[in-house]
Amino acid sequence: LADVAPRGPDLVSETIADELGLERRAQALAPGIAALVPALAAAGKRVVFVSDMYLPAADIRALLDALGTGPHFAAGYVSCDHGRRKTTGRLFKHLLEHEGIAPEDLVFVGDNPHADVEPARSLGITVVYVRDPKERKRRLALQVAEWAAGRSPLWQGELPYTLRETIPGPL
Repeated sequence: LADVAPRGPDLVSETIADELGLERRAQALAPGIAALVPALAAAGKRVVFVSDMYLPAADIRALLDALGTGPHFAAGYVSCDHGRRKTTGRLFKHLLEHEGIAPEDLVFVGDNPHADVEPARSLGITVVYVRDPKERKRRLALQVAEWAAGRSPLWQGELPYTLRETIPGPL
């Protein structure tokens, strides 16, 4: 490590910008969401996003802006900002408390049965489960690749290629 030059704030900014660029290219709206979000906002519903993510809400909003849905969200709740996760139900509880609403007054739209559907339903929240066959196939390919990489050096070398091949947008 003695040969490594100290890294400054420019490297941190560049790394964050690169990460956001990769996330922007990997993002794709689930079927029907592009029409649903603005329709709900136009109907006077308060639309918020909820995400288990390592990027803060401002960055998630920028990603949603790039997809054309960002302006329709009134607020966002992200696990890294609040120290709570959807998968445990704690981020949903925090949202309910902060928004001052009862679980039966919230409708949550999600595409992950473990992170979205189960925790929210266990709290009494109505959940609309969006099934996206392309996303399901992508997630399964990543899970298999990660499993194989943990068991063999050969598959460790294949993991970066699988990651690249499963990104929905063009690289």
